Amino acid sequence: MKTIQLIKSHIGGRSEQQDSSNSERVQTKIGRLLLIADGMGGHNGGSIASKKAIEVVLDTVNNCEVSLSASDCLVNSICKANEAIYNTAQEDPALKGMGTTIVALLLTDESAILCHVGDSRIYHIRGNSIQFKTQDHSWVGEMVKNGLLSEQEAQHHEKSNIITRALGISSTVQVDSHTITDLQEEDMFLLCSDGITGALDDATLVQVLNSKEHLEDCLDHIISVVDNVGQSKGGGHDNMTIGVLKIKKLEKNQANLKTRIIPEQDGGSSPEKAGINKKLLVTLIFLAVLLSCISFYLGYQNGAPEASLNNNEQTDEKRSELTTPVQDKEDNDLPTDRKAVDKNTSQHAIIPSNETQKTTVESNPTVNNAE
Repeated sequence: MKTIQLIKSHIGGRSEQQDSSNSERVQTKIGRLLLIADGMGGHNGGSIASKKAIEVVLDTVNNCEVSLSASDCLVNSICKANEAIYNTAQEDPALKGMGTTIVALLLTDESAILCHVGDSRIYHIRGNSIQFKTQDHSWVGEMVKNGLLSEQEAQHHEKSNIITRALGISSTVQVDSHTITDLQEEDMFLLCSDGITGALDDATLVQVLNSKEHLEDCLDHIISVVDNVGQSKGGGHDNMTIGVLKIKKLEKNQANLKTRIIPEQDGGSSPEKAGINKKLLVTLIFLAVLLSCISFYLGYQNGAPEASLNNNEQTDEKRSELTTPVQDKEDNDLPTDRKAVDKNTSQHAIIPSNETQKTTVESNPTVNNAE
């Protein structure tokens, strides 16, 4: 498989770069790996967390047990990174509250494995359309998932900085994983921190990626556009990191993976043998049906219907004694009280589920104008 890949980063309007990536170490023992982490936490905590996440994931992937699948290997490596960041924060009070998001793309000869925690994103792009994108682990991301906010409203929402999942916040973490096997030549995978997606919508990202011949020109243009948007709003905009991997050529056996015919282990069978096997199967089925009919008839002669009737009457009596209340489905599927983290302050917050609807109505100018 031939690919081209590139990762670029920019400090944006911040005084410190808390994004990290593995732009210099892409190749691993089990495939090409792209990583982007967006750190959070004061006193250099964010940059420490994001760098540690990249280092631990890379080292763990390169030392995974042979018995593990590529997907399990990547998920386990992210869990180990979470543990390392959490333990570091517990040992140093100055780093308490530090954490990081992470997105990871592992491209093997058989598939592309996508993993993420937080609100950094991965896109699978084919031509001018997005085939897949990750779901943000954020307060507004869950609102969009449940139909309470649009993508555009979430992008500019006052709580867009609150994430519901990150590395280093708890001793354990849940990693979302997605595997793509139907790869095609010219497929692209875009990874980026929310400094990019907070300023550009999906359609614009896809348009820019397909507007220039060279990937480096595309990434430079995206960063320039986002930086200009931030400067026009007074600066102070977020760090931004973006990476792209593009499949230029698949090997012949990879391109035909879905249509390959796998020969039988015993060397195949002749048409005559297949016909005999089919007749034997039909005969066995007929005998099984016949035996079932005989058993039923004998049971009927022995008074089985009466027993069955009595059983049914007892069942009906039991049903009449039981009632199963039906609960109305809630308007959304958000959990009751969600522990979240403000990326700007690294402070924990509990977001009650009933607050989601209130906030949506109050902060939705489009609805007010329509009324």
